[in-house]
Amino acid sequence: MACLLLCAGATGAQVAIGSGTFRGVVRTASSDSPLPGSEVAFPDLGRRTTADSSGEFRFDSLPVGPQRLSVRRIGFGAIDTTVTIGGSSAAAVFRLTAVVAIDSVVVTETPVQRAMREFEDNRRKGLGRFLVRSDLERMEGQTMASILAQFPGVAIVNGRGAQAWISTTRVRTHCPGNNIRCLRDEEIYYLPDVAESGQGMRAACYAQVYLDNMLVTHGRPTEPFDISSLHQSQIEAIEYYSNPAQTPPRYNKLGATCGVLVIHSRR
Repeated sequence: MACLLLCAGATGAQVAIGSGTFRGVVRTASSDSPLPGSEVAFPDLGRRTTADSSGEFRFDSLPVGPQRLSVRRIGFGAIDTTVTIGGSSAAAVFRLTAVVAIDSVVVTETPVQRAMREFEDNRRKGLGRFLVRSDLERMEGQTMASILAQFPGVAIVNGRGAQAWISTTRVRTHCPGNNIRCLRDEEIYYLPDVAESGQGMRAACYAQVYLDNMLVTHGRPTEPFDISSLHQSQIEAIEYYSNPAQTPPRYNKLGATCGVLVIHSRR
């Protein structure tokens, strides 16, 4: 299980999460090594960031009170918890546990085997776009953004740094002049906040993303997912569905209008 420690200074005593600023670091539970590229988000606030090369992250100007927080990285168990934004600025250490397959005396079909069987079933139907490990090996050296940009209907929104988010070219707003009030009512385009706009994010129809069959993008409209947090060497297979008509029932949920990206990690 993933665990959460709230640390303060050299004493290691527990403290309350501070008002306005929330900072921390993501590490592996096994070796305590930094986990760069981990996505850290306050989903209900529409705030997210990616841990830097030291596994560190920071949020400023957070509202006071309890807030849902998620920490995710492909190949590791996710943390989804609630923190209280209170009166001081505390550093948080999030330790993620690698997902491993556990041998069993009797195994009919493991979750990984079932997921890949469903992947092959979907591929045989030919309704979406699919990449397997051998395809990804031929794309060695390419970023996830450049790989996914090859799919018809995909639009990549590139941030001012290394960040990149996957959206669609096939859904257009009916709001004249991208009127903000109209866009909010329409609930199709995600509207970035000031901090996200500063990172280069723009209003767009962002795809839903599943990591190992777990939906990691929430809300309506769908919140963006930083695909630069993934590396093709970590991935076993990819499915992409550009519209609900071709999306399998397992992934055809509310918000699938803007496309669905399914990532299967290597085990």
